[in-house]
Amino acid sequence: MAVAQAQSLPHAPGRPAGAFPQVPPRAGGDIAVTVTAYRGIDHAGTTLAPLALVAGPPGSGRSSFLQAAAAALARRPLAVPDLAWRDAPALVRDGAARAVAQVRGPGGSVRLSWPDGGISEHGCSPAATPAAAGLVPLLGMAPGARLTALMGDPRGPGPHTPGAALAEANADLACLTDAAGWPPVTLDADARPARDGRPAALLSGTQHACVEILLRVVHARRAGASAVVLDEAGALPRPLLAGLLALLGRAGVPALLAAPEAAPDAAGAGLGTTLALPA
Repeated sequence: MAVAQAQSLPHAPGRPAGAFPQVPPRAGGDIAVTVTAYRGIDHAGTTLAPLALVAGPPGSGRSSFLQAAAAALARRPLAVPDLAWRDAPALVRDGAARAVAQVRGPGGSVRLSWPDGGISEHGCSPAATPAAAGLVPLLGMAPGARLTALMGDPRGPGPHTPGAALAEANADLACLTDAAGWPPVTLDADARPARDGRPAALLSGTQHACVEILLRVVHARRAGASAVVLDEAGALPRPLLAGLLALLGRAGVPALLAAPEAAPDAAGAGLGTTLALPA
């Protein structure tokens, strides 16, 4: 299968050429995800090569599949907002004793089970921050926390000052929106985002989702995440989804994303795989 090649992003002043992404993913190569008996999912699996679209109609378990994968990548068993441990058995499919999500990469694997929340890891297993996995929205963060997230791994080469981090993030956002054919998204001095000059608080639901996706992709690469999870992609109109696929190809970040029932043929386009879930 042909795999989309990552392209270098033009660099901001003072940034070495080819420095994006600054921190390499924790596990290179294809990543395989399998989910068993989680909520409405019986058993399903796919491979991020480097993208994996999870397609299906409402009620197919599309979001549940991404949620289980995100929980394993972030090591957060309670990926459902406001869910208490006493409610964890509700995450297990009726008739099953245990639900399992497993993520494998070339260097290792991680396995998460419910209702016990058990986590087992082997080798250098794929991992993502809660924000990269979509469990903590960047647009929901306070501006200071959002800026810290966009500064990336403090062990990496930088940038490690707020001004430099904003300049880097805005340069990356410009490159990604250009690749997608989307209106420009910028961060002001307080790390508050705007789309085409319009503050995030005034955006429509679809526009808000596009901004969240952009910030998440930038964060995932700066944090050295093995993959980014994009459930919001399932609600994007087809032209915006096509732009997102181009954006991810430019960024070179492995991604697991939701897609509408009539999803593009990722394999035919040389982008990765498409998992079609039945109704």
